[in-house]
Amino acid sequence: MRKMNPTVSRPVRGRRAAASLTALAVLGTTLAGMAGVAPAAAAGSTEKKTVATVLQQDRDALLGTDLLELNVPQQATILTPEQFAENDTRSAIVRLDNQKIAFMTKDRSGKPQEFVSMATETGFWDSLACGGVYEKRSDKLFSCVTAPQSPFYQDGDYEKGMREAFRQMKEDYDFNTVQLTVNWAEWDKTVDPAHPVFDYAKLDQLTEWASDAGLKVFWVLFFHIQTNMPDYAGARGVYNIADEGPYSYGIQWGKGLEKVSDYPHDAWNAVPELYPEYWHPVVHKQLETAMTDIATHFKDSDTVLGYQIGNEEGVTGPFNNNGDTNPYYAAMYELWHEKTGSTDKKTFRKELGLSVWQSMVESVRAVDPYKAITTNFQSSDVDKYPTGNTAGGQDLDFYRDAGLDLIAPMYYGGTESIRGNIDRFYGSSDSELSAVAQELPALFPSEIGIGYERGAVTQSDILDTLARGGIGFGLYAFGEMQALAPKMQRLIKDVMAMTAAYEDELWSAQPVSAKTTQNIHMTTSDANMTLATLETVDPDVALGLLWRDYQSAAGSSGVRPVEVSVKTGGTYAIEVMVNGQKIAGKTATVEAGGTIGFSGIEMDEIGSAFIKVSKKR
Repeated sequence: MRKMNPTVSRPVRGRRAAASLTALAVLGTTLAGMAGVAPAAAAGSTEKKTVATVLQQDRDALLGTDLLELNVPQQATILTPEQFAENDTRSAIVRLDNQKIAFMTKDRSGKPQEFVSMATETGFWDSLACGGVYEKRSDKLFSCVTAPQSPFYQDGDYEKGMREAFRQMKEDYDFNTVQLTVNWAEWDKTVDPAHPVFDYAKLDQLTEWASDAGLKVFWVLFFHIQTNMPDYAGARGVYNIADEGPYSYGIQWGKGLEKVSDYPHDAWNAVPELYPEYWHPVVHKQLETAMTDIATHFKDSDTVLGYQIGNEEGVTGPFNNNGDTNPYYAAMYELWHEKTGSTDKKTFRKELGLSVWQSMVESVRAVDPYKAITTNFQSSDVDKYPTGNTAGGQDLDFYRDAGLDLIAPMYYGGTESIRGNIDRFYGSSDSELSAVAQELPALFPSEIGIGYERGAVTQSDILDTLARGGIGFGLYAFGEMQALAPKMQRLIKDVMAMTAAYEDELWSAQPVSAKTTQNIHMTTSDANMTLATLETVDPDVALGLLWRDYQSAAGSSGVRPVEVSVKTGGTYAIEVMVNGQKIAGKTATVEAGGTIGFSGIEMDEIGSAFIKVSKKR
């Protein structure tokens, strides 16, 4: 496993370590200089909370977040399949005899199941955006679950709509996992952070409906909001830091704007996304509490696979290069400066972001060491530009250094740079044994875009993920999928049918080259096609994935020749699915070091094929 990025100072600490007196003095001076020190209101007082009084009350709490030093990352505990069978946990990441890591789950009876997560996301706008905390939303730019144009609409009945959507995911598309998008406030109903209140009625409903349809659940947890939604500050005491003015010191400010009300009311613009100040003492404590509570609630669930902590995160602010205007942010920077002597704010943002995410991961790990955890970045910018993200200060080591288990790029463009960067940071190349197939973090694209005309690009993103030994993938989003042109729907259904048909082989398979394979390797002479060989835990069984990578020159319909090389002699069976349909295979006897030619694969330029080669006993 790669070492942590040496450019980041990372003294190991225990959470809640005592703050130094020097740092406390610096903080007191900083806050006093910013807002003027005012006495705290007496207990039971009705005195209005001002920014000055709140800052003074929070100075010890800010240090108490202990976000100025980093822990050793706490990734999921990996079990063997045998340990998983004996363990009480219902979902875990396991290591197989060939060192491949994979998901295992248990059904309702407790029976262990091999599992490759083939997921689709409900999507924020066409599922929960018009229910729960957003039921009073006024704009009609996106469809609601109770609107006739929504794929989730069933006579205006939310339950019928969602159940039908889950049924279609499983039966019409062969998905086995739904990425369910929910906002923080869907389960955390806290108004006074000193007295947390949690309600899982909505999440339990969704989990039950998904399970009834045969789907596992991966929670996608939104912490941020958008200003085309109802006023959120009044609904969440966490954000309502002071009683004066329009400012919220619990929310990041961005694009030079000074207050929340300056953001445009424009649902089509990404700028209005507002993020909590994750390091704010009240927000941070509540986040940790909320993550511990949700992990406890679903610890024994036979449906929940894991958690995506945050969605399209800027980590320490995608837009707030002027974050110094927030007094809490500035106070935290002064403490960090006192500790390190550095004035490099990019490094400060990087360390602060890592520490925040480490603390949320630790909150889950404290009660559930097994379920998978990930996050994704705003517009996948860190995946595309791993050393140039000046706003957040993050690089692509973030997944590992934060303790996350899954690398979760979003493929809506820039795929070639994302692939190259993951190869460089995590060794995921399919030409040799892939590091992401054998160690955490594993590869699990959180959102492979489908779009209306992506065609070969979507297909390529799915197959390239599997070819690198990915533990699973997610397609965004089901509502859009239902609105696609029939040709695009057919392509997705074909790829999903083949993935589902060969889930057993994919579960233990990892990429090999002609050099690293123990026995079987496949090649093609078609220069426009990509053919990857995956070796299963049984070296006498291999799976080939054949497709035209979207970066290749456009080809035409035709026969795609395949040559199978083997190191041990014997009789081999070749089984093939093309565009979701099985075709006539071939059986041949060959000597050690020999080859078998196969020319029965015919497909158009956006077709794909799965080729299983197995030695008969």
